[in-house]
Amino acid sequence: AARARAARARAAASVARRGQQALRELRHALATLLRGQRRVREVHGLPEAEALIGKTMTDILGALDLQKVLKRGFRQSLARLAYRHERTNTLLREQIRSILRFCDDPEFLEVARGMLGRMLAEGDYGLDVAAAAEEGGALYLAGTFQAALHAQILHAVSSTFALVLLHMDRNAGLTLLLRPETKAIYLYLLDRSFRDMDIY
Repeated sequence: AARARAARARAAASVARRGQQALRELRHALATLLRGQRRVREVHGLPEAEALIGKTMTDILGALDLQKVLKRGFRQSLARLAYRHERTNTLLREQIRSILRFCDDPEFLEVARGMLGRMLAEGDYGLDVAAAAEEGGALYLAGTFQAALHAQILHAVSSTFALVLLHMDRNAGLTLLLRPETKAIYLYLLDRSFRDMDIY
């Protein structure tokens, strides 16, 4: 009887140790996941998946670090632009440098957020959580459910930002924002003309 009780005690202790080890591994995995999610926010300016559920795209826009998101996706926006004349590599590099400077300008970002918000509210840019969860191909390419949601957000932002850039670059207008003496009036006219001309 004593040996049986000792055996049961050893078995119970072994189960307890395995349980504690599993708990430690689970805590480690959770901590790693949370660090990864914080890094996504810090590096890419995008909210964690939990913060996106049940939100409209305009709600999400308000939570974005727009500077980081535009810098990450502006090349997708540029790829959507079509010009009637051929553009040299020099012109393209100058345009990229200009856009990167705009993305560091708080006044421009404020105007751009308003313009993007109006387009996202009027357009078909809802966050499709079900598609992100069910579409195997999208999940395979994105890697995670959160990455699949982020891909939808980046697509919406880059699509609408392309229209902003197209409107800004009429008659080489991008250069006007780079001049301190014309910046304030240019931002006012940019936002006003976008509304009055019903660009979207």
